[in-house]
Amino acid sequence: MLLDTSKSLSKFLPVSMSEQRPLWSVMIPVYNNTSFLNKIIEKVLSQYTGSGQMEIYVIDDCSESGDAEGIVNKHGNGIVNYFRQPVNVGHSKNYDTCIRKSKGKLIHILHQDDMVRDGFYERMGKTFTDYPDIGAAFCRHLFIDEKGNWLWISELEREEDGILDDWLMKIAEKQRIQYASMVVKREVYENLGGFVNKDMTGDGWQMAGEDWEMWVRIAANYKVGYVTEPLAEYRIHRASMTSGLAKSGQNVKDIHRIIERFSQYVPEDKREQVIKSASKHFANYSFENSKKILADTDDPAAAEAQLNEAIKLDPEIYSKDILLYSRLNEMIRLDGLSIVMCMQNDPEGIIDSLKEINSQNLDDVTEAEIIFADNGSEDNTYSEAEKILSDKEHNKLPYKIIRQEYSDFNSALKSAFDKAKFEYILVCDGRFSLSENFLKTVTDNIKANKETGLVISPKEIFTDSMLPAWLDEKLFNGRYIQGSNNSQ
Repeated sequence: MLLDTSKSLSKFLPVSMSEQRPLWSVMIPVYNNTSFLNKIIEKVLSQYTGSGQMEIYVIDDCSESGDAEGIVNKHGNGIVNYFRQPVNVGHSKNYDTCIRKSKGKLIHILHQDDMVRDGFYERMGKTFTDYPDIGAAFCRHLFIDEKGNWLWISELEREEDGILDDWLMKIAEKQRIQYASMVVKREVYENLGGFVNKDMTGDGWQMAGEDWEMWVRIAANYKVGYVTEPLAEYRIHRASMTSGLAKSGQNVKDIHRIIERFSQYVPEDKREQVIKSASKHFANYSFENSKKILADTDDPAAAEAQLNEAIKLDPEIYSKDILLYSRLNEMIRLDGLSIVMCMQNDPEGIIDSLKEINSQNLDDVTEAEIIFADNGSEDNTYSEAEKILSDKEHNKLPYKIIRQEYSDFNSALKSAFDKAKFEYILVCDGRFSLSENFLKTVTDNIKANKETGLVISPKEIFTDSMLPAWLDEKLFNGRYIQGSNNSQ
């Protein structure tokens, strides 16, 4: 069912020309949990350069717990403004209030538990100066856990800062942006309206996916800029996996409707492709979420709800594993090692990688297999992998080959992990070399301590160029040497 478009989106009047406007409006919507609010305020204030450049607001959606106003008074230094909704309006309408309250030319909606990194506002502001025709811009972002530990990094959309090509189709086929990383010109919201909300929905809709719809709507009307450096952090909460939305599968139902809506923003001859690709992407997300719910929370009802809705989005999700239900209820891995080789457009690297694997004394490992994941190669990497892995001169291990039609490293890895037969997994990404007895040392370590979940060893990266400045010790605990393409 499509959204009821007769119920219009929120509209925003332009800021009066008589008012003095800052460049930035940093708007922090909050509801209940304020555990991270003081840290967010302090981080934003560390980049504050005066009222002529930035205004900061905390917009409280009539919280029932937490003390957002007290935190603002204590940590806001008299700079941060506070507004409380008289009644709870829901997150979409609270975001609309953020826009309506703003006076800045650039609006950054920063959630109460996400974070920006040093230099966010300077770097993002420069992007709008360098590319004045863009309507919005976003940067790479880091995924963090409740404690602020880094989990992984978002995909690289292009190798250099600039305007994204063919962005409408890319963002319509897959959600790639988090609020913390996105900045939008106020005039864009003035022209396009606010976020989709419950007034436009059918019964029971809780409005998941309103951000995805907005990013697609913007891409359909404006150019979008991109910054390669990860300057924002998006926090993942374990509790969100078993929220009411997840338990009922309502979050996936909502996304189905959102996809139907924003497919209308793309050219008519592309709509079927967008619906299919976006549905497949989110079905895969829900499939993985169902397994994670069961493994981490032991909540089979929530896992089943996620899975059932995933199948409605993409009936072919069964092809990921024909024993899907049994694997969800009893995920058994055998004792041994699955070696995942994830490659893209590098047929010559296959033999080199196998030489490194064969250099190990695999007799000291209980059992092993190779899973080759072709990450959307556009050359003959896949066909060469089939030929080389079947040649006993190069490979003596059982193997599986996975072909992904598009480039997405995280998705390729997830597909490979799904096919893994054994309890322990070694990921070999691109060219690499292994020290003597690496596999034996690692497997012995794990077997000696059954609670071990991850083993990290010292490593070196060899590169022809300098590593980016943001690649600091938290993300990369090692060193690099210029002058070679090999990594260790």
